[in-house]
Amino acid sequence: MVDSSFWMIVPGNAALSALILFLIAMPFLYAARAPVHNLVRAVGHLAGGPLRLVSRWLVAVARDMRFRNRQVLLAHGQEETAQHIAREFERVAVLVRRDLEGYPALCSRRSTARSRKSTTRRWPNIEPPTSRGTRS
Repeated sequence: MVDSSFWMIVPGNAALSALILFLIAMPFLYAARAPVHNLVRAVGHLAGGPLRLVSRWLVAVARDMRFRNRQVLLAHGQEETAQHIAREFERVAVLVRRDLEGYPALCSRRSTARSRKSTTRRWPNIEPPTSRGTRS
């Protein structure tokens, strides 16, 4: 087993040993403050360039996807509307065909009836009324 008390300055008192090590490390950490800030800033700039490129690429992909989705939805709507109009035309054609199916028979009946009436009907001779009570 590894001895875990190698860092203890005061054997048997871990809290006091940690406090003493912290007080010893404080000046070194303060002195390293500026270089560590510069290191963090450099790593941020190093990662920032590629991340900026990735973000621009993602924005372009999102724009393309929106455009493509819009085109797909418009095409689908256009196709659906065309099918609806075609079905409506078929329905109207069936109605017109059904309504006009009996038209030739109706025309022939009407012309037969009209010719029968014209041969049997005679106009009476109507004379204009004479005026009563007028003296001439």
